[in-house]
Amino acid sequence: MTYAQICKACKEVFVLQERAVSCPSCAAPMPKPKAKQSQSTSGYDRREFVATDENSPPLTWREWKNLEPGLHEDEKLLTRSEWKQFTTAPGETTDAASSDVIAEFLDVNEEIAGLYNLLYGFMSKNTELIKASNIPGGNIAGMSGGEGAMSYGDLCDFGFFCREAENTLDELRKEVKARKELCGQVIAMRKTQESLSDPNIKLKVAGQYATGSPDVKMQAQLPKKFTDDYFKITDFLQVPREVAATGVLRLDWKATGDLITQLANDGHKPPDGFGKQYPTYVTTFRRKRRAK
Repeated sequence: MTYAQICKACKEVFVLQERAVSCPSCAAPMPKPKAKQSQSTSGYDRREFVATDENSPPLTWREWKNLEPGLHEDEKLLTRSEWKQFTTAPGETTDAASSDVIAEFLDVNEEIAGLYNLLYGFMSKNTELIKASNIPGGNIAGMSGGEGAMSYGDLCDFGFFCREAENTLDELRKEVKARKELCGQVIAMRKTQESLSDPNIKLKVAGQYATGSPDVKMQAQLPKKFTDDYFKITDFLQVPREVAATGVLRLDWKATGDLITQLANDGHKPPDGFGKQYPTYVTTFRRKRRAK
């Protein structure tokens, strides 16, 4: 099992096989994992509220809520945005960007690390249960006679929710990537404009946690497969026509951009076949090295 931890001192996030006692970067003590707190009602522990037997098993929030139907209908788990609105003072806006966006992003990263541990741990502990369902009789890790094996319905639902989680995380990845590229575009465009008035200006930028290396690369529209322009490019790349005509090869948008940029830097014209050419502004981000 792996753990995602964030150092309170240097704010760096680490994904390790074991919980780190000290930060691998600055050697500061790492925060201890928070003890799981049982939910309570009116100051009473859920188990105490439900039964007086101390050996009663702890209930999940959903089990506790379903004990008295209708009593807790107005109660629900709040999302981060709902909690923020609930705790915002009257007249204070919640839509505006934070005055300290980096500090807020560090808090978000800490929550992401907690979500990673939650989801990864849940998937890991149920892996053997899924594997047991693939063996006749469920004979695995002490299981016998189908004990603990999942039904077709449960396997179907589990797989479906895995797909839903996958789609959600992939959409989130796209949103984060788009903002990363937008930051890089703004940096590169501003530095390009500044370099026009001062060719000796320092292009590399640095923040508290990272450095950025802006660059301008050329890109071009790619032709459709099997057109004359397509074969002009494959001929330039010395790909035999009979191979290119099979369709097994595909021009990579990023790689062709790197090729056009390299040819331009060497003073060569790009090969025939490409469509409209245009500059793209990018920045490569790297974690800032810290003094040991």
